[in-house]
Amino acid sequence: MSQRLNIIIILFGLGIFTALAGLLVYNVNADLKYEGKSDHQNQNINHLSNQSIIDLLVLREAMREFVDGNKNTSHEQLSQLYDLYKRRLSSLLEASTARTTNSSTEIQSLAKQLIASINQLSPLLRMQKSGDINLFNNIMGELQHHKLILNSLQQQIDLLDKGAGDSLQGNFKLLRTKIIWVLTIGLFIIFLISVLFLIELRKKAILSDRMDKYSVELEQTITERTADLTENNKLLEALSLEDSLTGLYNRRYFDEALNREFARASRSNDQLSLLMCDIDYFKQYNDSFGHQAGDHCLQMIARSIQAECQRGSDIVVRYGGEEFAILLPDTSLKIAIKTAVMIGNNIWSQDIDANEGNEFDRVTLSIGVAELMQNNIQSQSNLISVADRYLYDAKNKGRNQLVSSLGNYQFRNIDALKYY
Repeated sequence: MSQRLNIIIILFGLGIFTALAGLLVYNVNADLKYEGKSDHQNQNINHLSNQSIIDLLVLREAMREFVDGNKNTSHEQLSQLYDLYKRRLSSLLEASTARTTNSSTEIQSLAKQLIASINQLSPLLRMQKSGDINLFNNIMGELQHHKLILNSLQQQIDLLDKGAGDSLQGNFKLLRTKIIWVLTIGLFIIFLISVLFLIELRKKAILSDRMDKYSVELEQTITERTADLTENNKLLEALSLEDSLTGLYNRRYFDEALNREFARASRSNDQLSLLMCDIDYFKQYNDSFGHQAGDHCLQMIARSIQAECQRGSDIVVRYGGEEFAILLPDTSLKIAIKTAVMIGNNIWSQDIDANEGNEFDRVTLSIGVAELMQNNIQSQSNLISVADRYLYDAKNKGRNQLVSSLGNYQFRNIDALKYY
């Protein structure tokens, strides 16, 4: 909206300046034409006045020669000079009538006096005869009066020329004033346009700076939010794959890891072992000591299992409730059994208090061990079911032991480890 208003103001200012400049040019042309015309009229009046004086002098001289009886001057020639003088005065009257100044009005009045006088002289000149001194003196006296009138008329013409000069000078002053005003208005309009242009540039610069600042801040905010979001996503992903009680991986992660490792072992013909573990008499433990003690027991069992699985590829999972699963990539059945024995013996050595009626007087673990190639496993679910079956066998055979395709082992019998 502001930019459109500035454009409208600029166009309006340019329109005013153009109109004033056009008006000035028109006035200058009109003044110059008028002054040229007036100057030409003044020159014409001045010329006619001078010629009238000359014609008067010639007429007077011819009158003297005619009265003196000079044969070179006839009555007919005298009449021609008189007619010429009369026409000159008529032309002077007509030229002065075209002007409307005070001086031209005075010239008209004097010219009319001359015309009236010359009309009175017409009968006298027709009666003029050679040697008629009295008539000659009357005519010469009237012509002398003409000379005085013509001198006055010349003075008025001089005043007319002076007035024309003053008028011309005044017109030039007025013209100069007009030019100054137009230039002043033009400079003001240019200044106004420049100010509006600078204001618009300043606004654009400020807006650009703000946009750059906001862009940087927005980019920083986006980067920070992205980093926070990435961190939160990682945290959420970790939380979604981690058991909140024990800190071990959860069932979801186990399913993903089993799919991945089973496919890799099948593709590369590698070994893959699975240990399914279950805490013996855990329901009774919870009933005797309460759920908080049960949670604490689960945490201790989880730490004991994790302590015996230190390879980077070993995956320890809380499978559900009091059940744990251990996935051992690139591990043979014998190594898996040794790992299970170390886990079971470690828990036995922890000597965690058991509930009444527990035949072992401590918390123990039962483990089922299966291996992909040794047990001719064909699928992930098959691997789990085989390990589960060995786990149930361990439960049925008295608990606190492991069972695999190679046999079973009681964890409190340390020497039995050598069998494997």
